Amino acid sequence: MHAQTKEVGDKRWHDRYPELGTGPLPIESYVSPEIFEREREKIFRKV
Repeated sequence: MHAQTKEVGDKRWHDRYPELGTGPLPIESYVSPEIFEREREKIFRKV
């Protein structure tokens, strides 16, 4: 069963939470070298 159509009781996720939408998720935060570098700095700055 696809995550977007996973049923909860008699409702589907997108029916219960329409603000989440049903479109594809952006992948920029997973593949961006700039975002990776900012996260790395923020997470490991103290180490």
